[in-house]
Amino acid sequence: MELLTLPLIISFKKIEVAGKGSLIVGESEKEIPFPVKRVYWVEGALNDLEVRGNHAHKTSVQVVVAMKGAVRIELESKEGETFSFHLKNSDEGLLIPPMYWRKLFLEKNGSCLCFASKEYSEEDYIREYSVFKQ
Repeated sequence: MELLTLPLIISFKKIEVAGKGSLIVGESEKEIPFPVKRVYWVEGALNDLEVRGNHAHKTSVQVVVAMKGAVRIELESKEGETFSFHLKNSDEGLLIPPMYWRKLFLEKNGSCLCFASKEYSEEDYIREYSVFKQ
């Protein structure tokens, strides 16, 4: 996982099933390039462009997938480099390496799914932007 140093869009396998829709596959250590230790989702944004996140992770790598509606993700490195991504298709995800301050903007009633390389640990979070920038 040391090589995961920049955010990037990853694609999942999309299998079209005639007359039935599609099946999208993302396997741990394949499309998702790390062992998945935790899966969670954020849903039910009450307002358009509801802000979620506003934190960084010290060691956890994550992949975020828009499941309903769109999500805009703004990232900032400790050095001040910024990235902006717009996810709207469930067959792509954003890989977010550790030590990126993140803001997720969900559409009203939107939802996103997150795959994480670590189990939940409050110690992994940096919740104060000023601390992150030190």
